[in-house]
Amino acid sequence: FTSNISGLSRGTTYNVRAYATNNGGTRYSNQTSFTTLIQAALTISTADNITTTAADMHANITNLGNSPVTQHGHCWSTSSNPTTGNSTTRLGGKSTTDAFTSKATGLATNTIYYGRAYAINGAGTSYGDNGSFTTLPSVKTTLDPNLITSNSATIGGDIDVLVNGEQQ
Repeated sequence: FTSNISGLSRGTTYNVRAYATNNGGTRYSNQTSFTTLIQAALTISTADNITTTAADMHANITNLGNSPVTQHGHCWSTSSNPTTGNSTTRLGGKSTTDAFTSKATGLATNTIYYGRAYAINGAGTSYGDNGSFTTLPSVKTTLDPNLITSNSATIGGDIDVLVNGEQQ
């Protein structure tokens, strides 16, 4: 027979044993114990080496939990609190609590992105706090110089501009 136990606390050790009762009384099995799983813990994601279409994202797993981390990486979106259902990197399992980096690619220019680290173990998917970064604008055209004098000139260009979160 099997019994499902619910409402347990994470990371708690429980002692259990089976029993059976009939007209002759109640008998108990040997006691055994188990500890419920703990999700991994991560730091906030930061970004650097930001270009018009990519960024390096950094985080740290500070606690692996008590179940092996089978996958970790970063997820990002233009909305806060991205999940693994958004754009992600998948870096595989991890057995140490240290820093890791992954590259977000295919980004739109001059756009605000929210990113956070994630780790998956037997207790589920855990996320670090949101970080944010803005990709660089792209220069569409360079205007011809004008008003040229012996020691100056007027130059310019057209760039992508972000107004109220939309490209102009």
